[in-house]
Amino acid sequence: MKKNPPKSDLLQYFYEQISEDDWLDGVDYYQEGLVENVQANHSLIVATISSHSGKSSEARFKVHPNGKVIQWIECSCKKNRSYGLYCEHIAALIIHLNHEHPKLIENLDGQLPIKPKIPRSRNKLKELEDSTRKIENPIERNKSASQSLLSHLHGSIQGITLPSNSSQIRVNLEIKNGHLTNYDLTIDDSARFIKSNPSSKLLKKENAHIKFFESDAEMGSLIYFTSKEKIIVERVIGIKLPSNIDQKFLKLKKLKIQECKKITSNFEHDISEYVFLPLKSCTYCVGTEFVFLPNIGYCRLKMNLFQSPWAELPYTKTYKNDEAAKLVLSSFEDYISLAPIWLEGDLKDTQVKKLPHLSNIEIHEEHKGWFSLSPRYGEGETSISMTKLMLEAKKNKRKFVKSEDQWFQIPEFIAQQDWELDEENNHIKVDTLGLMRLKAAVGDFDKFVGSGDILKKIRNKTEFDPNVPDPDISGSKLSLRSYQNEGLKWFWWLYKNNIHGLLADDMGLGKTHQAMAIMSAIQNENESLPSSKTSQFLVICPTTVLDHWEDKINDFAPNLKPLKYHGRLRAKDLKLLGKDHHTIVTSYGILLRDIKRLKEKNWDCIILDEAHYVKNNNTSTYKAACHLRSQIRLCLTGTPMENHLGELKNLFDFLVPGYLG
Repeated sequence: MKKNPPKSDLLQYFYEQISEDDWLDGVDYYQEGLVENVQANHSLIVATISSHSGKSSEARFKVHPNGKVIQWIECSCKKNRSYGLYCEHIAALIIHLNHEHPKLIENLDGQLPIKPKIPRSRNKLKELEDSTRKIENPIERNKSASQSLLSHLHGSIQGITLPSNSSQIRVNLEIKNGHLTNYDLTIDDSARFIKSNPSSKLLKKENAHIKFFESDAEMGSLIYFTSKEKIIVERVIGIKLPSNIDQKFLKLKKLKIQECKKITSNFEHDISEYVFLPLKSCTYCVGTEFVFLPNIGYCRLKMNLFQSPWAELPYTKTYKNDEAAKLVLSSFEDYISLAPIWLEGDLKDTQVKKLPHLSNIEIHEEHKGWFSLSPRYGEGETSISMTKLMLEAKKNKRKFVKSEDQWFQIPEFIAQQDWELDEENNHIKVDTLGLMRLKAAVGDFDKFVGSGDILKKIRNKTEFDPNVPDPDISGSKLSLRSYQNEGLKWFWWLYKNNIHGLLADDMGLGKTHQAMAIMSAIQNENESLPSSKTSQFLVICPTTVLDHWEDKINDFAPNLKPLKYHGRLRAKDLKLLGKDHHTIVTSYGILLRDIKRLKEKNWDCIILDEAHYVKNNNTSTYKAACHLRSQIRLCLTGTPMENHLGELKNLFDFLVPGYLG
């Protein structure tokens, strides 16, 4: 905000330090031309002030060599010399300099470091306390130096104008006989003058419409849209319009009238009509207590916030896309905590909501195990395509999306998926695992819509049916119990649908046998193919059971041709895979050390025995296991969760990443 001219500040300062009677005597001395022999010698200013009694006093003050502050000020009268009070003679000198020699004081700081002297003598202090001419408390005064001057010289006012592009009234007055001068009031004094003289005939014709309005102006932030996802926050002065104001007159003066929702720190809401002054272009219109509406008039300022953190905010700030959504999601808390806010237009009712549940998943086609779908959230005109959400999340890195006048937060579930997008048809393409994730999201298949044949295929791929033929494990010596055979069928269903699984039977129930059975079934299918593909299996287990696994395979599934991958000379053993051996049996320690070699292979099946060894996703062993490539991953453990549920989730994240979110 622009400061008042320093000379006016100086005038106000001395007015607050001098008693009202002495101040008005000083005005009279000046008006009667009793300030004489004004001399300015370098930094010393001296003048002779005559009084009505014929006695003269000499007032003078010393300006610091830098020309910015007064070092001391004194008068030869007893009031100043004995009591240390600023007297009527000093008042007359300051008023004289303010009007007739402004250049002598124009650079002085009005916030002076000097104060009236305090008498050191106890007797003189007693005389001062007993004096009836004590200075009033400046806080108790109801007017300023300017008001005091105008009140005292009211009969000398010749006219009042409001210069073009100004917010301060200019008073033309004959402060001395035959001596016309212009006196510019501050904004606050201008407002007080108009308020106390609502029909003043002294106002020039072109300014006769200037009024004082009984409306409070407030500093705050106006928040509004400039486009669908772009919000502007602007520091403004907001004036609530009184009911009796002529709105046609306001529009004629080019003031925009806006209906806004006002919200305060107490979360009080009020929807009313306001006019706003952008602070960036109207700082000249703001005083300490009042505000000037250009071409309209003055109104009271409810609270001046120029010394508050609100004043440190930029004049305007722009929020786009996700930042705009986060601003709405925060309920504008950062701004409301500093000052009132006004929400304009559509922003009054805008919210950030969670997405509704998936309403339906339309299935369009199936091709080579991939399904083209178009899931939608919500219903009717407000429904949102999952394809659009995934595009925003993946390509634009968005976390929010705008639909109509609402923002919706994109679920983490969508951001985690890496499904193929068909932007042209607004479809997503998913495999069996993707179908299972969608099924988990909606609960069942009642939200899937499409042809009966495709729905049947989806059910076959996402729901295990134990009533299917037994997989071929001929070539092995395995003889499975009924529950083990059912486990084998489940493994086979996982394998055929490119899904991975966790077998968490208790110890002694034959997890190893079921694992050997699925590897045998895969080997038999590979050998039956026209290309007679060579099978490659990887079994990872604790070092203590390496020999156990090798022995078990040799005893019950010799067709798998096991090889213990361990020891210092193990590197050459990998070259035997596919020739003399089909199954590599190794430890978790070797997995960690040889991950670069092992991850180069495309395994048909990977078995993690005692899989709780990778229950912690922060370990290097877990991360190494995640780098292995295989058509099916199987975890075997009797203790899938030892300490907390997160361990079980980590196993699922290894097997079916993202399935549990």
